[in-house]
Amino acid sequence: MDAKLDAVIEKVYANVHLEEGIGCIKHFLEEVYLSEGISVKELANALSLPVPVASAVKGELKKNGLVLAQAGIRLTDAGRAYVEENLGYGGVDTDALRHIMEAPLDSLPAEFGEELETLTRIYEGRPEVDVTLDQSKCTAETGIRRGIFLLRSKSLIGQRFLFLGDDDLTSVAAALVLRHIVKPGYRPDMSHMTVFDVDGRILSYIGGLAEELGADIRCVSHDLRLPLPESERACYDGAATDPPYTTDGLRLFLSRGISALKRESDLPFYLSFAHKGPLVQLDMQRLFVDSGMVVSEIYPKFNHYDGAQMIGGVSGLTVLRTTGKTTPVLTEEYRDKIYT
Repeated sequence: MDAKLDAVIEKVYANVHLEEGIGCIKHFLEEVYLSEGISVKELANALSLPVPVASAVKGELKKNGLVLAQAGIRLTDAGRAYVEENLGYGGVDTDALRHIMEAPLDSLPAEFGEELETLTRIYEGRPEVDVTLDQSKCTAETGIRRGIFLLRSKSLIGQRFLFLGDDDLTSVAAALVLRHIVKPGYRPDMSHMTVFDVDGRILSYIGGLAEELGADIRCVSHDLRLPLPESERACYDGAATDPPYTTDGLRLFLSRGISALKRESDLPFYLSFAHKGPLVQLDMQRLFVDSGMVVSEIYPKFNHYDGAQMIGGVSGLTVLRTTGKTTPVLTEEYRDKIYT
Protein backbone atom coordinates (compact mmCIF):
# COMPACT_ATOMS: atom_id res chain seq x y z
CA MET A 1 0.00 0.00 0.00
CA ASP A 2 1.35 3.39 -1.02
CA ALA A 3 0.68 6.11 1.58
CA LYS A 4 1.76 8.78 -0.92
CA LEU A 5 -1.11 7.82 -3.22
CA ASP A 6 -3.54 8.01 -0.31
CA ALA A 7 -2.34 11.57 0.22
CA VAL A 8 -2.99 12.34 -3.46
CA ILE A 9 -6.58 11.11 -3.10
CA GLU A 10 -7.02 13.33 -0.03
CA LYS A 11 -5.73 16.27 -2.08
CA VAL A 12 -8.11 15.55 -4.96
CA TYR A 13 -11.03 15.29 -2.54
CA ALA A 14 -10.12 18.58 -0.87
CA ASN A 15 -9.93 20.34 -4.24
CA VAL A 16 -13.30 19.19 -5.60
CA HIS A 17 -15.25 19.65 -2.33
CA LEU A 18 -17.49 16.62 -2.86
CA GLU A 19 -20.42 16.40 -0.45
CA GLU A 20 -20.62 12.69 -1.34
CA GLY A 21 -17.41 11.96 0.58
CA ILE A 22 -13.94 10.77 -0.28
CA GLY A 23 -15.29 7.31 -1.10
CA CYS A 24 -16.74 8.78 -4.28
CA ILE A 25 -13.21 9.52 -5.55
CA LYS A 26 -12.23 5.92 -4.88
CA HIS A 27 -15.35 4.58 -6.59
CA PHE A 28 -14.53 6.79 -9.59
CA LEU A 29 -11.16 5.06 -9.95
CA GLU A 30 -12.73 1.63 -9.45
CA GLU A 31 -15.19 2.28 -12.27
CA VAL A 32 -12.36 3.34 -14.59
CA TYR A 33 -10.37 0.25 -13.56
CA LEU A 34 -13.26 -2.03 -14.50
CA SER A 35 -14.22 -0.11 -17.66
CA GLU A 36 -11.14 1.42 -19.28
CA GLY A 37 -12.17 4.06 -21.82
CA ILE A 38 -15.39 4.92 -20.00
CA SER A 39 -16.84 8.36 -20.74
CA VAL A 40 -17.48 11.13 -18.22
CA LYS A 41 -21.22 10.81 -18.83
CA GLU A 42 -21.14 7.07 -18.13
CA LEU A 43 -19.12 7.66 -14.97
CA ALA A 44 -21.53 10.34 -13.81
CA ASN A 45 -24.42 7.91 -14.30
CA ALA A 46 -22.61 5.07 -12.49
CA LEU A 47 -21.76 7.29 -9.52
CA SER A 48 -25.02 9.30 -9.47
CA LEU A 49 -23.10 12.55 -9.94
CA PRO A 50 -23.88 15.57 -12.11
CA VAL A 51 -21.77 15.46 -15.27
CA PRO A 52 -19.91 18.71 -14.41
CA VAL A 53 -18.93 17.25 -11.02
CA ALA A 54 -17.69 14.02 -12.59
CA SER A 55 -15.74 16.11 -15.09
CA ALA A 56 -14.17 18.11 -12.25
CA VAL A 57 -13.12 14.89 -10.49
CA LYS A 58 -11.60 13.63 -13.73
CA GLY A 59 -9.70 16.90 -14.14
CA GLU A 60 -8.22 16.73 -10.63
CA LEU A 61 -7.26 13.07 -11.00
CA LYS A 62 -5.64 13.83 -14.35
CA LYS A 63 -3.75 16.80 -12.88
CA ASN A 64 -2.41 14.52 -10.13
CA GLY A 65 -1.29 11.78 -12.50
CA LEU A 66 -3.88 9.07 -11.79
CA VAL A 67 -5.95 9.12 -15.00
CA LEU A 68 -5.52 9.93 -18.68
CA ALA A 69 -8.16 11.39 -21.02
CA GLN A 70 -7.29 9.16 -23.96
CA ALA A 71 -10.10 7.49 -25.94
CA GLY A 72 -12.22 7.91 -22.84
CA ILE A 73 -10.87 7.87 -19.30
CA ARG A 74 -8.04 5.46 -18.47
CA LEU A 75 -5.78 4.84 -15.50
CA THR A 76 -2.11 5.73 -15.47
CA ASP A 77 0.34 3.25 -13.97
CA ALA A 78 0.04 5.12 -10.68
CA GLY A 79 -3.76 5.01 -10.86
CA ARG A 80 -3.75 1.28 -11.54
CA ALA A 81 -1.29 0.70 -8.70
CA TYR A 82 -3.56 2.63 -6.33
CA VAL A 83 -6.66 0.59 -7.25
CA GLU A 84 -4.84 -2.74 -7.06
CA GLU A 85 -2.73 -2.14 -3.96
CA ASN A 86 -4.57 0.47 -1.90
CA LEU A 87 -8.15 -0.45 -2.84
CA GLY A 88 -7.59 -4.22 -2.83
CA TYR A 89 -8.30 -5.12 -6.47
CA GLY A 90 -4.96 -6.84 -7.18
CA GLY A 91 -6.37 -10.33 -6.72
CA VAL A 92 -9.74 -9.73 -8.39
CA ASP A 93 -10.84 -11.57 -11.52
CA THR A 94 -12.22 -8.45 -13.21
CA ASP A 95 -14.20 -10.39 -15.83
CA ALA A 96 -16.07 -12.27 -13.09
CA LEU A 97 -16.63 -9.05 -11.14
CA ARG A 98 -17.91 -7.14 -14.19
CA HIS A 99 -20.44 -9.89 -14.84
CA ILE A 100 -21.70 -9.76 -11.24
CA MET A 101 -21.98 -5.97 -11.37
CA GLU A 102 -23.97 -6.02 -14.62
CA ALA A 103 -26.23 -9.08 -14.27
CA PRO A 104 -29.73 -8.82 -12.71
CA LEU A 105 -29.43 -9.39 -8.95
CA ASP A 106 -32.24 -11.94 -8.85
CA SER A 107 -30.52 -14.16 -11.42
CA LEU A 108 -27.14 -14.29 -9.71
CA PRO A 109 -27.64 -16.76 -6.83
CA ALA A 110 -28.16 -19.52 -9.40
CA GLU A 111 -24.61 -18.89 -10.67
CA PHE A 112 -23.22 -19.37 -7.17
CA GLY A 113 -24.24 -23.02 -6.99
CA GLU A 114 -21.01 -24.21 -5.37
CA GLU A 115 -21.05 -21.39 -2.82
CA LEU A 116 -24.74 -21.98 -2.11
CA GLU A 117 -24.07 -25.67 -1.51
CA THR A 118 -21.19 -24.83 0.82
CA LEU A 119 -23.24 -22.27 2.74
CA THR A 120 -26.14 -24.72 3.08
CA ARG A 121 -23.76 -27.20 4.69
CA ILE A 122 -22.39 -24.47 6.95
CA TYR A 123 -25.90 -23.39 7.97
CA GLU A 124 -26.81 -26.96 8.86
CA GLY A 125 -23.97 -26.98 11.37
CA ARG A 126 -24.56 -23.58 12.97
CA PRO A 127 -25.59 -23.32 16.63
CA GLU A 128 -29.22 -23.67 17.59
CA VAL A 129 -31.28 -20.48 17.75
CA ASP A 130 -31.26 -18.65 21.09
CA VAL A 131 -34.76 -17.13 21.19
CA THR A 132 -33.85 -14.95 24.19
CA LEU A 133 -31.55 -13.03 21.82
CA ASP A 134 -34.19 -12.85 19.05
CA GLN A 135 -32.02 -15.02 16.82
CA SER A 136 -33.46 -16.42 13.60
CA LYS A 137 -31.89 -18.23 10.67
CA CYS A 138 -32.03 -16.77 7.19
CA THR A 139 -31.95 -19.18 4.27
CA ALA A 140 -28.70 -19.99 2.49
CA GLU A 141 -29.95 -18.26 -0.66
CA THR A 142 -30.59 -15.10 1.36
CA GLY A 143 -27.05 -15.30 2.75
CA ILE A 144 -25.58 -15.49 -0.75
CA ARG A 145 -27.89 -12.68 -1.95
CA ARG A 146 -26.65 -10.50 0.89
CA GLY A 147 -23.03 -11.23 0.01
CA ILE A 148 -23.63 -10.45 -3.66
CA PHE A 149 -25.47 -7.25 -2.74
CA LEU A 150 -22.58 -6.05 -0.57
CA LEU A 151 -20.11 -6.81 -3.35
CA ARG A 152 -22.18 -4.96 -5.98
CA SER A 153 -22.52 -2.02 -3.61
CA LYS A 154 -18.70 -1.74 -3.35
CA SER A 155 -18.80 -2.50 0.38
CA LEU A 156 -16.44 -5.48 0.43
CA ILE A 157 -13.30 -5.17 -1.70
CA GLY A 158 -10.66 -3.18 0.17
CA GLN A 159 -13.18 -2.13 2.84
CA ARG A 160 -13.30 -2.42 6.62
CA PHE A 161 -16.81 -3.74 7.17
CA LEU A 162 -18.68 -4.40 10.41
CA PHE A 163 -21.48 -6.85 11.18
CA LEU A 164 -23.42 -5.90 14.32
CA GLY A 165 -24.55 -9.36 15.37
CA ASP A 166 -24.18 -12.17 12.86
CA ASP A 167 -26.20 -15.24 13.80
CA ASP A 168 -27.04 -15.42 10.06
CA LEU A 169 -23.30 -15.79 9.24
CA THR A 170 -23.52 -13.11 6.55
CA SER A 171 -19.80 -12.49 7.02
CA VAL A 172 -19.13 -16.07 5.95
CA ALA A 173 -21.51 -15.75 2.98
CA ALA A 174 -19.64 -12.58 1.93
CA ALA A 175 -16.34 -14.46 2.15
CA LEU A 176 -17.74 -17.18 -0.15
CA VAL A 177 -18.91 -14.55 -2.65
CA LEU A 178 -15.45 -12.97 -2.63
CA ARG A 179 -13.87 -16.37 -3.24
CA HIS A 180 -15.94 -16.56 -6.43
CA ILE A 181 -14.07 -13.58 -7.94
CA VAL A 182 -10.52 -14.28 -6.74
CA LYS A 183 -7.79 -14.96 -9.29
CA PRO A 184 -6.12 -18.38 -9.03
CA GLY A 185 -3.33 -18.33 -6.49
CA TYR A 186 -4.78 -15.46 -4.42
CA ARG A 187 -6.39 -15.67 -0.98
CA PRO A 188 -10.02 -14.48 -0.67
CA ASP A 189 -9.10 -12.02 2.10
CA MET A 190 -9.45 -8.79 0.11
CA SER A 191 -12.06 -7.54 2.60
CA HIS A 192 -11.47 -6.87 6.29
CA MET A 193 -14.62 -7.94 8.13
CA THR A 194 -15.38 -7.70 11.84
CA VAL A 195 -18.26 -9.35 13.69
CA PHE A 196 -19.59 -8.10 17.03
CA ASP A 197 -21.80 -10.57 18.84
CA VAL A 198 -22.77 -11.38 22.41
CA ASP A 199 -23.15 -15.12 21.65
CA GLY A 200 -19.81 -16.89 22.03
CA ARG A 201 -21.11 -19.93 20.12
CA ILE A 202 -21.66 -17.82 17.02
CA LEU A 203 -18.24 -16.17 17.27
CA SER A 204 -16.48 -19.50 17.75
CA TYR A 205 -18.27 -21.00 14.73
CA ILE A 206 -17.50 -18.01 12.49
CA GLY A 207 -13.88 -17.95 13.63
CA GLY A 208 -13.39 -21.59 12.68
CA LEU A 209 -15.03 -21.07 9.28
CA ALA A 210 -12.90 -17.98 8.59
CA GLU A 211 -9.75 -20.00 9.19
CA GLU A 212 -11.05 -22.81 6.97
CA LEU A 213 -11.93 -20.40 4.13
CA GLY A 214 -8.83 -18.22 4.46
CA ALA A 215 -11.08 -15.20 5.05
CA ASP A 216 -10.20 -12.08 7.02
CA ILE A 217 -13.02 -12.13 9.59
CA ARG A 218 -12.25 -10.84 13.08
CA CYS A 219 -14.67 -11.87 15.84
CA VAL A 220 -15.25 -9.60 18.85
CA SER A 221 -17.33 -10.54 21.89
CA HIS A 222 -19.36 -7.47 22.79
CA ASP A 223 -22.79 -6.71 24.23
CA LEU A 224 -24.09 -3.80 22.17
CA ARG A 225 -25.98 -2.48 25.17
CA LEU A 226 -22.53 -1.23 26.19
CA PRO A 227 -20.77 1.53 24.22
CA LEU A 228 -18.22 0.38 21.66
CA PRO A 229 -14.59 0.21 22.76
CA GLU A 230 -12.73 3.38 21.77
CA SER A 231 -10.57 1.39 19.33
CA GLU A 232 -13.68 0.31 17.38
CA ARG A 233 -15.16 3.77 16.86
CA ALA A 234 -15.01 5.84 13.67
CA CYS A 235 -12.92 3.29 11.78
CA TYR A 236 -15.29 1.30 9.51
CA ASP A 237 -16.30 1.94 5.90
CA GLY A 238 -19.70 0.28 6.22
CA ALA A 239 -21.88 -1.78 8.55
CA ALA A 240 -24.80 -4.20 8.45
CA THR A 241 -27.23 -5.51 11.02
CA ASP A 242 -30.34 -7.66 11.39
CA PRO A 243 -31.24 -6.37 14.88
CA PRO A 244 -33.99 -7.26 17.34
CA TYR A 245 -37.25 -6.28 15.68
CA THR A 246 -38.20 -3.64 18.25
CA THR A 247 -37.85 0.12 17.92
CA ASP A 248 -35.55 0.15 20.96
CA GLY A 249 -33.42 -2.61 19.44
CA LEU A 250 -33.21 -0.72 16.17
CA ARG A 251 -32.32 2.55 17.91
CA LEU A 252 -29.52 0.83 19.84
CA PHE A 253 -28.00 -1.13 16.95
CA LEU A 254 -28.18 1.85 14.59
CA SER A 255 -26.48 4.06 17.18
CA ARG A 256 -23.66 1.58 17.71
CA GLY A 257 -23.22 1.21 13.96
CA ILE A 258 -23.00 4.97 13.49
CA SER A 259 -20.40 5.11 16.29
CA ALA A 260 -18.32 2.55 14.40
CA LEU A 261 -18.45 4.27 11.00
CA LYS A 262 -15.80 6.73 9.86
CA ARG A 263 -16.79 10.37 10.05
CA GLU A 264 -17.42 10.59 6.31
CA SER A 265 -20.47 11.20 4.14
CA ASP A 266 -22.17 8.53 2.02
CA LEU A 267 -21.02 5.51 4.03
CA PRO A 268 -23.56 2.65 3.91
CA PHE A 269 -25.48 1.05 6.75
CA TYR A 270 -27.44 -2.04 5.65
CA LEU A 271 -30.48 -2.65 7.83
CA SER A 272 -32.57 -5.82 7.67
CA PHE A 273 -35.80 -5.30 9.59
CA ALA A 274 -39.26 -6.83 9.80
CA HIS A 275 -42.14 -5.23 7.92
CA LYS A 276 -44.05 -3.07 10.40
CA GLY A 277 -47.24 -0.98 10.49
CA PRO A 278 -47.43 2.68 9.52
CA LEU A 279 -46.87 4.09 13.04
CA VAL A 280 -43.74 2.01 13.62
CA GLN A 281 -42.48 2.98 10.17
CA LEU A 282 -43.04 6.61 11.11
CA ASP A 283 -40.99 6.12 14.29
CA MET A 284 -38.27 4.49 12.21
CA GLN A 285 -38.16 7.39 9.78
CA ARG A 286 -37.95 9.86 12.69
CA LEU A 287 -35.04 7.85 14.06
CA PHE A 288 -33.22 7.99 10.72
CA VAL A 289 -33.70 11.77 10.53
CA ASP A 290 -32.69 12.29 14.16
CA SER A 291 -29.54 10.26 13.45
CA GLY A 292 -28.71 12.36 10.39
CA MET A 293 -29.03 9.34 8.07
CA VAL A 294 -30.75 9.26 4.68
CA VAL A 295 -32.66 6.34 3.19
CA SER A 296 -30.91 5.44 -0.05
CA GLU A 297 -32.71 2.26 -1.16
CA ILE A 298 -35.48 -0.03 0.10
CA TYR A 299 -35.89 -3.69 -0.90
CA PRO A 300 -39.09 -5.22 0.52
CA LYS A 301 -39.01 -8.97 1.30
CA PHE A 302 -35.29 -9.17 0.50
CA ASN A 303 -34.57 -11.60 3.35
CA HIS A 304 -36.15 -15.01 3.85
CA TYR A 305 -35.89 -17.02 7.06
CA ASP A 306 -36.45 -20.60 8.18
CA GLY A 307 -39.33 -20.33 10.64
CA ALA A 308 -39.67 -16.79 12.03
CA GLN A 309 -43.46 -16.95 11.75
CA MET A 310 -43.88 -13.77 13.81
CA ILE A 311 -42.59 -11.83 10.80
CA GLY A 312 -44.04 -14.10 8.15
CA GLY A 313 -40.60 -15.54 7.40
CA VAL A 314 -39.44 -12.40 5.56
CA SER A 315 -37.94 -8.98 6.20
CA GLY A 316 -36.89 -6.00 4.12
CA LEU A 317 -33.48 -4.50 3.44
CA THR A 318 -33.05 -0.75 3.84
CA VAL A 319 -29.83 0.97 2.79
CA LEU A 320 -29.05 4.05 4.88
CA ARG A 321 -26.19 6.46 4.19
CA THR A 322 -24.29 8.88 6.37
CA THR A 323 -24.28 12.63 5.93
CA GLY A 324 -22.32 15.51 7.37
CA LYS A 325 -24.88 15.57 10.22
CA THR A 326 -24.82 11.88 11.16
CA THR A 327 -24.54 11.21 14.89
CA PRO A 328 -25.72 8.36 17.17
CA VAL A 329 -28.80 9.08 19.27
CA LEU A 330 -27.55 6.70 21.98
CA THR A 331 -23.99 6.92 23.29
CA GLU A 332 -24.15 5.59 26.86
CA GLU A 333 -24.88 2.17 28.32
CA TYR A 334 -28.43 1.08 27.48
CA ARG A 335 -30.47 -0.56 30.23
CA ASP A 336 -33.97 -0.92 28.75
CA LYS A 337 -35.29 -4.04 27.03
CA ILE A 338 -34.47 -4.49 23.36
CA TYR A 339 -35.69 -8.01 22.57
CA THR A 340 -39.21 -9.10 21.61
